Amino acid sequence: MRKELRMMMKITAFHPNVVSLLGYCSNSESLMLILEYVRHGNLLTVLRNDRVARDVTYKNLHHESKTLQNKDLISFAWQVAKGMAFLASKQCIHRDLAARNVLVGENRTCKISDFGLARDGPEYRKLTQSRLPLRWMAPETLYDRVYSTRSDVWSFGILLYEISTLGSIPYPTISNKEVAAAVQSGYVMPKPAHCTDQLYFLMEKCWDFHPDGRPFFSELSSALYRMLRDEQEHIVLTLFEEHVYANMDHLTDGETC
Repeated sequence: MRKELRMMMKITAFHPNVVSLLGYCSNSESLMLILEYVRHGNLLTVLRNDRVARDVTYKNLHHESKTLQNKDLISFAWQVAKGMAFLASKQCIHRDLAARNVLVGENRTCKISDFGLARDGPEYRKLTQSRLPLRWMAPETLYDRVYSTRSDVWSFGILLYEISTLGSIPYPTISNKEVAAAVQSGYVMPKPAHCTDQLYFLMEKCWDFHPDGRPFFSELSSALYRMLRDEQEHIVLTLFEEHVYANMDHLTDGETC
């Protein structure tokens, strides 16, 4: 937690898409961070709850329920890209970018949170073993333990997949033990049938095997803003097939890396 505090204190400027540190309390035995309250919880829960809200029985009982639409989902992605561009400008490597670590506040404002794994500097090499989120990790992280803003971009591509599939587990047909080998062999997840080629192209760019081939967060933010402004539905939720996209939490348990 002390590392998280040091990282958050380094990010002194306010950004609407990054959770704010309000203060901290400490003594010789413990440390407590005081963060802004973000009322709707994490993005993964928001996405998965939307699956429930789409059930006809649920909607009949809860007439006020408003399900997420294409523009809501693209807005989530755009906001996270903006927040990550800000963190990159501060030379902050998040290392654990995923829907579970994005909070949703008033007016569906997204805020990047959980800086427990974050590090500063242009690149970070991990020398010790610990349990890490394999399904969000780039090839160079899985095998060389190297983290950078470009490995965060890879994770952002996985986050795009989570958003597009309303909280599906990445690589839903592959076990934890097989994920690393699949990524190393060049495997990428196929295009969801309800997503446009344009949106999937962004995912593919994020998943370029070579870090230097991946876009900057500023470029991703600009591309997503253009999608947000155009009239095309890039995530056609009427075509979403829930049974195709698993959301089983037991598949997300970390593995030693």
